[in-house]
Amino acid sequence: MPAAFTPWLRRAGSRARRRLGLGGLVGVALMLAALALLPLTLHLDRSARVQGLEVQRVLARLGKPAETHALAALPADDLALLDALPPFSQNAADLQAIFDAARQAGVTLGQGDYTLRAEPGAPMLQFSASFPVHEGYAALKSFVAFVLANVPHAALEEMKVSRPDAGGTVLDATVRLSLAYRKP
Repeated sequence: MPAAFTPWLRRAGSRARRRLGLGGLVGVALMLAALALLPLTLHLDRSARVQGLEVQRVLARLGKPAETHALAALPADDLALLDALPPFSQNAADLQAIFDAARQAGVTLGQGDYTLRAEPGAPMLQFSASFPVHEGYAALKSFVAFVLANVPHAALEEMKVSRPDAGGTVLDATVRLSLAYRKP
């Protein structure tokens, strides 16, 4: 690097550090690194798609059923996740765990609304349970936390909260939990 260029580079770096701060400089560096890696990620994505199509062609020649094609296109990590999901026969025990969590948190669950979704070709089932709750924030929070900690295949899909009385501590909430299961 030419010696005349060095003082200018030092001044520019000092100005950038003053204007952006350390966090801003790190952010700019990360964006530049992401831009530099973008062509590589696009290439890897394209080759993964080509390999997936090749696997589908081979399976089609072997006469495997269509659901096997969908599972073969999934990455190994996704297949391991599907294997970790419990069967739908565990649903009753999971609902009991949800009711136990409510009792432990001091939450009274209203009449539940239950739905079971099975997308065609998807390797899993999604069971949703929606409950109206009329409790304080601390009880509601501990109920949801207990369910998520003790039912690993559960997710908080939605929680609508309103406070009917501006000065009150009781909330009207609707909690929708989603449980994932392996297809039989």
